[in-house]
Amino acid sequence: MKLEYIKTDPTSNITVLVRTPVERAKQPEAAENIMAADRQCEQVGFVEESESGTRLQMMGGEFCGNASMSLAAVMASEQGADSAEMSFEVSGAETPITVRVQRVEDGYQGSVEMPLPTEFKKIDFGRYSAQVVRFPGIAHAIVTNTMPVSLAEMLIREWCGRVRSDAFGIMLLDENSSRLTPVVYVPSTDTVVRESSCASGTAAVGAWAALNYGGAVKLVLDEPGGSMSVAAEAESGTVVALTLTGKVKVLETGTLEIP
Repeated sequence: MKLEYIKTDPTSNITVLVRTPVERAKQPEAAENIMAADRQCEQVGFVEESESGTRLQMMGGEFCGNASMSLAAVMASEQGADSAEMSFEVSGAETPITVRVQRVEDGYQGSVEMPLPTEFKKIDFGRYSAQVVRFPGIAHAIVTNTMPVSLAEMLIREWCGRVRSDAFGIMLLDENSSRLTPVVYVPSTDTVVRESSCASGTAAVGAWAALNYGGAVKLVLDEPGGSMSVAAEAESGTVVALTLTGKVKVLETGTLEIP
């Protein structure tokens, strides 16, 4: 099968967007082949047609803010637009999401109105306990105690089994330095990735901070691939607003033969 793709760089979380129609049942296998062929690629999304126009279907059926900003940047670039506001469907989100992009010197700056958390609770995983923030299609455990990244990679499948989510992240947060190291597992492809940045994980930290410290917060988190910012607002123990901001570069387009 020959796939037409666009390779993007949202805060170094290298994302491949596939434009060739691929049956949903075959998308996880196609994503595995793409990631095997391109070792830089950290995730794969499939651009589909929908009743509302466009849909972004991620390889594990999860929601992804970085991929959403990537698709908006691609669409703005193809339209020759310096700025744009777009709405489209994304897996893991019950309603279309809105993304705004603005051209900057080395690409686009994007902001996305993130889906709001559906659950927030503390879970005891044994040696570690963590606050788990669940979104449609993905959940993240916020770990503030010291944990080696290699240990997170070893534990993440077990933790995901406890949480039962289409995709799951362990977000290693150093509050003192505002440093975030994301590790993400997608069961459908059985891939564990030490991500360069994680949009939904960043949003989860914002939601966690707003709920723990109250009111409105704005955080800039230093991640392996660069900085991302999140603004969150909580009222009466509920997150009512969540906006993520990051940068996107459109790297290349091409075709790839997969089995």
